[in-house]
Amino acid sequence: MPKTSVDIVIPVYNEEIALPANLPVLYNYCKTNLTDYNFRIIIVDNASTDKTREAAQYFANQSQIF
Repeated sequence: MPKTSVDIVIPVYNEEIALPANLPVLYNYCKTNLTDYNFRIIIVDNASTDKTREAAQYFANQSQIF
C-alpha cells in the first residue's frame, strides 16, 4: 500500500534570515514524525526583495544530506 503524501506549504516574504534557521528544524521534525507519509516542503515566495529565494534554493540543494 503506498504512503499518503503530505505537502507543507510555507508562504514567505523577505525571510532570508529566518529560513536557514527554521527549515532544518521543520525538515528534521517531518523526517522524525511523518515516517508513515511521503512529505514535501514547498516554499512559496511572495516577491521577496532580499535573498529569500537563494536561501530556499540552498536548503533544497542541501536537504538530501539531512
